[in-house]
Amino acid sequence: MNAYIKHQVDPVVRSNLDFKLDEIPRFWFGGDPFKTRMFDALSLTFPIGERYFIQSVRALRNKISDPELAQKVTDFIKQEAQH
Repeated sequence: MNAYIKHQVDPVVRSNLDFKLDEIPRFWFGGDPFKTRMFDALSLTFPIGERYFIQSVRALRNKISDPELAQKVTDFIKQEAQH
């Protein structure tokens, strides 16, 4: 008997998705092109920043002695990892 059980997982294909992106103004930050593009660019750095924050907190998590703070750190890591 094969020790490994193989499972076929069929992908869930979504169709007809409409996020109504065409309804968002080109310069969504109060009509200001500079502010809009600055915040667009800033949002692109978030995934890298979130990974950095998680790694930083994780590196020192074992030094936390306060149970409440330890739980907050765990919750923070979970929340950030979901992004």
